[in-house]
Amino acid sequence: FGGAHAQSVKTLDPVVVTASKFEEPQGQATAIVDVIDRQQIEASGAANITELLDQVSGGLLTRQYGRLGADASFDLGYLGGASVQRTLVLVDGVRMNDIDGATIRWGQVPLDAIERIEVRKAGGGVLFGDRALGGVVNIITKRTPGSSAATVTLGSFGTRVVGVQTSQKAGETSFQIAAQQAQTDGYRADSEQDLRSLSLALSQQTSLGNLALQLRGAYENVLQPYSIALSTFQTNPRATAAYSPTRSKRRGTNGDLIWRGELSEAWSGQVRWSREQSNSQAFNLYENDRDTLEWTAFGQILGGRLVTGIEAFEAESASNRTQRSSVSQNSTAIFLNLERPISNNLVNFGVRHQKIENNFYNTSGSAAERSKRDLNSWSLGGLSPLTWGDLRYSLQSSFAFPHADQLYTYNGSFTPLDIYPNVRPMRSEEFQAAWSTSSANQKISVGTRHIKIKDEIGQLSNCAGAGIYCNTNLYDTRRIIFYVEGSGRITQSLNWQTSVDRVEADIQSGSYNGNQVPMVPNLVARASLSYSYGSGRFQIQANHRGKMVQSDDSANSYSRIPERLTLDIGYGYATGGQELTAWIRNLADHQYFDFASGGGVAPADGRSIELRFKQSF
Repeated sequence: FGGAHAQSVKTLDPVVVTASKFEEPQGQATAIVDVIDRQQIEASGAANITELLDQVSGGLLTRQYGRLGADASFDLGYLGGASVQRTLVLVDGVRMNDIDGATIRWGQVPLDAIERIEVRKAGGGVLFGDRALGGVVNIITKRTPGSSAATVTLGSFGTRVVGVQTSQKAGETSFQIAAQQAQTDGYRADSEQDLRSLSLALSQQTSLGNLALQLRGAYENVLQPYSIALSTFQTNPRATAAYSPTRSKRRGTNGDLIWRGELSEAWSGQVRWSREQSNSQAFNLYENDRDTLEWTAFGQILGGRLVTGIEAFEAESASNRTQRSSVSQNSTAIFLNLERPISNNLVNFGVRHQKIENNFYNTSGSAAERSKRDLNSWSLGGLSPLTWGDLRYSLQSSFAFPHADQLYTYNGSFTPLDIYPNVRPMRSEEFQAAWSTSSANQKISVGTRHIKIKDEIGQLSNCAGAGIYCNTNLYDTRRIIFYVEGSGRITQSLNWQTSVDRVEADIQSGSYNGNQVPMVPNLVARASLSYSYGSGRFQIQANHRGKMVQSDDSANSYSRIPERLTLDIGYGYATGGQELTAWIRNLADHQYFDFASGGGVAPADGRSIELRFKQSF
């Protein structure tokens, strides 16, 4: 992240919470966690969350509709395909993933409201449960009181972003307000977007503990163009698609009420109630709602630290409102995770049990069809100091329940019919090891992830009769990832950062045994340089992605998505409370696409220019 490494590496030890659910220095976490702090966010010149995640090693960001991030997918661990099912995304610990197959609404969190983003690069089944197979992204919105700012970003293709934020404290009361509107005409024809978000937070310290209320609202009005043929892309990547675009309007609100306090000298606790409501209107009206209650306790036991908790939620995903077809989901889970020192090592052990019941209602007043599942997950890991560095290692399992759209059979017009009883949850087993070393000015990490996923879910035709479709467990898959990361200082003003991920991903069973897993590149490499002088900062970022098999092409029969290399150059100047940043994205105007299915491609952005002005108060 260029200028993000202006500090000495030894001082870059921010607090993380996603690794173990209790606060601990990053260097003492047994899990591998990257932290994008506020300094990095400012230095990146990013206008939204997806631009930040695009620079995170160990994962792949896939865009279909431009840089604002509408319907973008972040695949942590290179699991491919429907990554929204396999990477858990949280805001202050609250799930953003709906119970259906909808993509993450990245625009619902104003960028200026974010304090840091924590990326856990390991399966999180024990602590976080469903959909944490590849890892966990936790967006932290807590901010230090006494800051206010306004930002304006203008860019190519009619892009304009306006945001305001203030965070204040009066006595024992703290509050934050942040709002943002992002609009673009789009790089492609018929791809304009309007994304709006509002975030409110209020906390009060009392004699019984801390009480906090958090509210978020978001609105998206997105025009989604259809894919174009490869031959059309090669002639004109911005060409109008043969079919009319789909207008999608989405709204959502989230509310969280949280209590944190001391239970005894050795124990503390947290209770959180969350309420989420959202709807999306395209061909039909789709609605989701979820109520979640979580109780978590933290304490000292057996010479270590224990976190344990109970989680329960009720959710519903409804579509085809004239027929009132819907899936309701009830879940309860209990988990515990113990971390304790043994000699010079820090050892971690955790277990989780989760029960889930899905009820499918075909028409209003009909009896429910039910599907019940019980799953367990476990983890064992540690942190050991070695000569010239630290070694982190873990064995763990995770799982992902079929989401609402995968539970039922449907016909050619995608009308839900009934529950398909043969679809099972996906399960993963993972081994991970990483060695890291640092000096006053440099940091190097070398590691590997071996991930096996059983019962990958995908679409099957004629599964319950002629012309009837369903999602079922198609095959098992394997990923072997080797990576090298480094960052540091060359001179007092010149900093560097680089990462290389080598990925092998293949199908391990069934008729496609030995084929490459769709939407997984064989190589991803990133590099950046930052030069600071006076109040100015110059940055250059390079991002390479290797070839990929097209989405849903388990037979590997279509042409591959070609490799691509993009180069971004930025300059920032800060004085007093003002900062001006300019970026040229995709400097070489490399024509590429991140997504393709059935031979149809979704072009990505071409070269663009962005100007961002920030005024702090």
